[in-house]
Amino acid sequence: MKELVSHWISNLAVIAILAALVDMVLPDGNFRKYTGFIFGLLILILILQPLLLLVREIPNLDIRVIKNTANHQKQVLSIHELQGKVNKEKELERLLREKLEKKLALELEQRKGIISPKITIMFSKKNGKIDFSNIYKIDINCYVKDEKTLINPIVIDTRNNSYNKHPNSNKTLSEDEVMEIKQLVSNLYEIDTDIVTVNGR
Repeated sequence: MKELVSHWISNLAVIAILAALVDMVLPDGNFRKYTGFIFGLLILILILQPLLLLVREIPNLDIRVIKNTANHQKQVLSIHELQGKVNKEKELERLLREKLEKKLALELEQRKGIISPKITIMFSKKNGKIDFSNIYKIDINCYVKDEKTLINPIVIDTRNNSYNKHPNSNKTLSEDEVMEIKQLVSNLYEIDTDIVTVNGR
């Protein structure tokens, strides 16, 4: 680039010096007017030469700008597409997990008499992606209906202005009941009982 600019300036200087010499050497007359006009035209062309080269490059410049814009848009779209895939995968996982959790809560309520169990289902990952076909862990927090009472009795202590649940209002799950729940979940989802955790009181 520096070489082009120095070459352009040296050409301009040579033509200007040559025009001045010719103007000094030639006598007054029509011939001097023509040579002055020709040298002036040459100097003007030399001054405009970079602009003329730029004008020739404008169509190529437009093409380059369009190509760069297209590449940029393609990159932006691929990023949005990737982000969209991640968001869709997360939404799919959430919907599937909620559906399975609700279904399991209903099954436990109907078959085992568990009141509003809180269930968390986790899927395993394969190659950095969620594997919906493989359940990694199921946590079940549940409350079991006492066969004697459907309404939990509350003991009110008027002296201390406090209340406490009756100590026998909920029964704790026995090991056999925990194992039955684990077996039920294992049969429903065809998974190992070891990945099912049951916390009950």
